[in-house]
Amino acid sequence: MSSTVIFDLETIRLAADMADDGRPIGWAPERLHLMGISWGCMWSTATGEVEHFDEYTFSRLAQALERAALVVSFNGIKFDVPLLSGYLKRELTIPRHCDLLAIIYQSCGKRYSLDDIAAANLGYGKTGYGGHAPELFRSGRIADLATYCARDVGLTRDLFFLAVARGWLYAPDSSRILTPVLTGLRSVA
Repeated sequence: MSSTVIFDLETIRLAADMADDGRPIGWAPERLHLMGISWGCMWSTATGEVEHFDEYTFSRLAQALERAALVVSFNGIKFDVPLLSGYLKRELTIPRHCDLLAIIYQSCGKRYSLDDIAAANLGYGKTGYGGHAPELFRSGRIADLATYCARDVGLTRDLFFLAVARGWLYAPDSSRILTPVLTGLRSVA
């Protein structure tokens, strides 16, 4: 364990899509794996570069997350980690996980999107919307999907380092959200 890694996953299907059992996939943790994973990206302090993962390398991503000194995500505790665990059919053991969305929610009681928080703090946001990644995957636009996922990782990285430096982030209404990042670290093991 030596580096901080920031990661994001994109899905093949949406929560509203129908599963093979004839029901919508939904947001229940035990059904998240039914969304499938189309792409994943990870940025590491060890390399300073974004690494890309596909169906053949998702297990390598999981290993990198489990070896990291700190994992950073935006909604990773409730979405990305359970999604990857379900996909791989094993629980991930992540020693330290800083989920920016969980910290924001704990601080102000609201769930903001990555796009809204990025725009309020960085002056730029996402290049698409929630359903964009499955559309890119279904249409075979894998290079665009990889760029979309890498952009989300970059936004999360930039927000994380800004939150660490300032101790707060702006909400979309310009109020300050305290981000006690060091005390907000929690284990998901």
